[in-house]
Amino acid sequence: LESVLDTPPPKHFGDSSTFLKNAMSTLSGFRRYKELREEEALCDEVRANVPPYWIHSQESMASEDVIRVTHSERIHCLDQFVRMLIARHRFSELVAERAAIGDQEQSNQEREDMTLAHSCALQIINAHLQIASKGLMTYCESRAIFVSVLVLNAVTLCSLDGVHVIHQLTQAGRPLIAFLLNCQSDSLKHLITPALDGLRSCVGLLRRFS
Repeated sequence: LESVLDTPPPKHFGDSSTFLKNAMSTLSGFRRYKELREEEALCDEVRANVPPYWIHSQESMASEDVIRVTHSERIHCLDQFVRMLIARHRFSELVAERAAIGDQEQSNQEREDMTLAHSCALQIINAHLQIASKGLMTYCESRAIFVSVLVLNAVTLCSLDGVHVIHQLTQAGRPLIAFLLNCQSDSLKHLITPALDGLRSCVGLLRRFS
């Protein structure tokens, strides 16, 4: 994932798609530190174009269609995962910049990015908790009745998606730990308890995969 931030995509990648052309122009060229606002705007564009059926909502999560439930959760978590990486990137750069000049005062921007990273991390964790509460964490424990071929396919998907979930959960824990270590503002103190609860949930979910 880190190498993606430093390596531009192929020249003719996505020539048939206006969105992919925009993404290519945004990601191409020499990579240097920036606030990744353009990349964040691409996330907004993707989310705005997700069909209503696949939007992560109370309706989709209450659906009896296991495919809708799991894919809505996947799309939502991927969106939050990218936004979390962007916020964490900005947050870490600001912390490093502050440390370099010996400044102990957190800027408003640093607090905003800390809060955003915190929120995205908790949304990822809570979404996976919701899936786990439905018995769908492995995508094999569904109450739905599958024919034998579909069951075999579900088992195959299990091993692939499990790695994806593990990666999201471990990465979600990192900004929460950073938040706790850098929470200096009284205005952010109310977010400490949710961060600790989120870390406990991360550990609990990861134990299910260990």
